[in-house]
Amino acid sequence: MSERISVLLIEDDVVDQMAFGSVVTKEKLPYDFEIANTVAEARRALSTRAYDVILADYKLPDGNAFDLLDVFANKLVIFTTGSGDEATAARALRLGINDYLIKDPERNYLKLLPLRIEISLRQSRAEKKLRASEERNRDLVENATDLIQLLGPDGKIQFVNSAWQRALGYTEEEAGKMNIFDIIHPDNRGHCMELFQKVIKGESINGIQSVFRAKDGRIIHVEGNVNCRTENGAPITVRGIFHDITERKQHEAERERLITELRRALDDVKVLSGLLPICSWCKKVRDDNGYWEELAAFFTRHSNLNFTHGMCPECAANNYQKAQGDPPDPSHTAR
Repeated sequence: MSERISVLLIEDDVVDQMAFGSVVTKEKLPYDFEIANTVAEARRALSTRAYDVILADYKLPDGNAFDLLDVFANKLVIFTTGSGDEATAARALRLGINDYLIKDPERNYLKLLPLRIEISLRQSRAEKKLRASEERNRDLVENATDLIQLLGPDGKIQFVNSAWQRALGYTEEEAGKMNIFDIIHPDNRGHCMELFQKVIKGESINGIQSVFRAKDGRIIHVEGNVNCRTENGAPITVRGIFHDITERKQHEAERERLITELRRALDDVKVLSGLLPICSWCKKVRDDNGYWEELAAFFTRHSNLNFTHGMCPECAANNYQKAQGDPPDPSHTAR
């Protein structure tokens, strides 16, 4: 160990203090250490400085090392206890102490101390890195916009993230009492059960679509990937990451509705195109078979048009003149 290590030695035995200092000097250990003789001195020292390692004798003049458990929290602590105090050492480990050494009359335990400190430091740093990694992962999961869920091999919900809870309206506690098939829409349940069986047998499925039913009855369309974590070939956790595609599905449904309406409208429309032979005098139209028919009848047969009949003002005036015996208006003749 090349880096300097700060050590607080909580020890009231002067001989043990000197023996520790001798080992540090003789072995050229990179320790910068301070000594506290009592519980009170240890509290003062720990309130003013952070130490890499705390070596604490169990029995002290004004109490014992358990009186310092509140200030030992999240610190690397190694207990030293006298022979016959193994039960005390075991209790210390249960309470979160990192390690312990049994003192012997010849103080040979000090020879083991550097190695135990190094091992404890490595473990402590590894645990800190692991906690930091877990915290980052948890932060990522909890702040993800995707719906993340962990299931047991039986489909029981083990974990859901915040986005999942917001989308479906269940709390984490409520979700933990449910099976995933409780929230899958009945129309999709059979298909999803088949896929679930494939997943717990080791198959990863990407792009799966399903329909969840929220606590308030809303329909949530989701799409995502599902796989399974196994140990020794046995399924342990089914992992699913989904994103909410409900809005996309709504847009798709609206588009299909409009397309259907448009097709229906187009089916109702008949289009006339090309040259239309028409008599310049009587305005009859010749069909493909060479027959002449009234213009109104032709359009009625070839389109969705229906004609109503009336009389324009000019024709009305002209016909009135005919009825009176007057000559017709030469400006209103058939064209």
